[in-house]
Amino acid sequence: MTEDVNELYEWVTKRYNQYLEGEITEDEYTQDLNEYKRKLAESQENIDKYVQTEKTTRTPKDKINPDKVRSTSIAGLRQKLLDEMKK
Repeated sequence: MTEDVNELYEWVTKRYNQYLEGEITEDEYTQDLNEYKRKLAESQENIDKYVQTEKTTRTPKDKINPDKVRSTSIAGLRQKLLDEMKK
């Protein structure tokens, strides 16, 4: 068995089909299914270890300087141009 999740899924699916066709016993399939679940959980733990979540802090609205806020809307850009032309 490999550690790749897709290959692991293919392996357990193949084992399930073998169980349905009577090639392996229910106990053998159950053991393989438990192994699949264990490796899947282990894989998720490894992913969680390496994925770092970015913490962001929010600035209260009263601390935002409106002159430094950039608008990408057409109305906002038009207003900014009008303000600049009035100066």
